[in-house]
Amino acid sequence: MTPEMKRKISHWFILLVPFFYIFFLEKETVLIILAIAMSVVIIFELLRLKNEKLNQKLLKIFNGIYRETEAKNVSTLIFTLSGIFFTVLFFEKEIAPARTFCFDYEIEALKNKGLAKGGSLENAIVIGAKKILTSLRFEDEFVRHKILDLIGDISLLGSPLKMEITAVKCGHKNNIEFAKKIASSENTAQRAEPEKLLWQIPDGKIIDINEIKATIPHRFPFLFIDKVILVEEVKRAVGIKNVSAGEPFFQGHFPEQAIMPGVLIIEALAQTACVLLLSKPELKSKKLAYFMSINNVKFRRPVFPGDTLYLDIEVLKAKQTTGIIRGCAFVDGKPTTEAEFTFVLVDKP
Repeated sequence: MTPEMKRKISHWFILLVPFFYIFFLEKETVLIILAIAMSVVIIFELLRLKNEKLNQKLLKIFNGIYRETEAKNVSTLIFTLSGIFFTVLFFEKEIAPARTFCFDYEIEALKNKGLAKGGSLENAIVIGAKKILTSLRFEDEFVRHKILDLIGDISLLGSPLKMEITAVKCGHKNNIEFAKKIASSENTAQRAEPEKLLWQIPDGKIIDINEIKATIPHRFPFLFIDKVILVEEVKRAVGIKNVSAGEPFFQGHFPEQAIMPGVLIIEALAQTACVLLLSKPELKSKKLAYFMSINNVKFRRPVFPGDTLYLDIEVLKAKQTTGIIRGCAFVDGKPTTEAEFTFVLVDKP
């Protein structure tokens, strides 16, 4: 992007649409499961849509802050946004709550047309002549709602996309026109191989076996993780278990066809979660993590000797001593087991 192009952009963002589209479907199933199961549209060419009318009038935005301009009695709203990568949880917490917005003088006209019947200051932002009349949920809530609009409009294609989108001065009309252009593109691959959306190992701090033993009380033969990748403290971690043919449980499960017991995969997920929850030094020396319930357990495929088990743990909700965790186990990027846990932190005896 040239400096000249940057000067002309009022707000811009880059997003990976597959994750957004899958969010609306993902409630009882882990994100990656749906990604693998669904057909995906891949874009192989640069697509552009330009509307010259957009340059005639522009509502400028900057961090959601109301600012007076130097012109007499003229006020503008200015927003900017840079590229962000979203996860499902980030979208749910940071983008989905962003409300639509309108000017106060538009309300009466909308009502006369039989529109906005359910509108209120709870679900919409109203902009007055000299100030915003509604308290903002986010400093840049206007921009976040524009992202929400784009996600919804592009999802009308009926399939998630594997592409990047840069949107400049976007709105519903142009979003839909762009979706039509995607649908009619001659270089669009209508179906992607599911394996191209395999889970990948994230980066993070490595917690070795010695630190694991210093954090949780489990020991051989009931310690089922070899190391842990701490992606984000007390929020996400990935445990690693190298499943060897010499594991004691293979002697009876099953001698002629060795398969790792599903309950032990759940235990490995739980142990990884314990390491994650106690990753803060002040908790590691004083607390233990106990699990109170396990829900939505699914076993997708068996785990055999020689497999490397990756145990992806994400904290969904956390209070001071209790919370909810989601775990999903993978082998070769494909899910094997998933579950949700509720936990409580207690003092060490």
